[in-house]
Amino acid sequence: MAETGVLGAVDVMEWLDLLYYTSYVKLFITLIRCIPQVYMNFGRKSTRGFNIWFALLEIIGGVFSILQMVLIAYNHDDWDSMVGNPTKFLHGILTMLFDVVFIVQHYCLYRHPLSEEKPLLKKANADKVDSRC
Repeated sequence: MAETGVLGAVDVMEWLDLLYYTSYVKLFITLIRCIPQVYMNFGRKSTRGFNIWFALLEIIGGVFSILQMVLIAYNHDDWDSMVGNPTKFLHGILTMLFDVVFIVQHYCLYRHPLSEEKPLLKKANADKVDSRC
């Protein structure tokens, strides 16, 4: 990433191309951030430890991002501009798709885990004295 910034600074690459490349990096980061979380929730059959507010707020951002593109296309009567910035469009769609998956996992599929997770540390019993100490 630093190389592309240097290339843009020394006029080897146009700044607009640099911004497009960084938007592709953002799209890739979204994928590698969300796929493991969906898989981990599926594997554990639980969303324990996952803050659902993250998904709820992020889906609002995705909706507003797509809405902004629709409003701009409507105002300029240029519906081809919807695909003029493919990474913004894909990021909005992917964000909303993954957030819907997270919401379904949290509120529908794994609302009540099948079994409680075992604690990492066992609770000490006041009646028992450990003779190994």
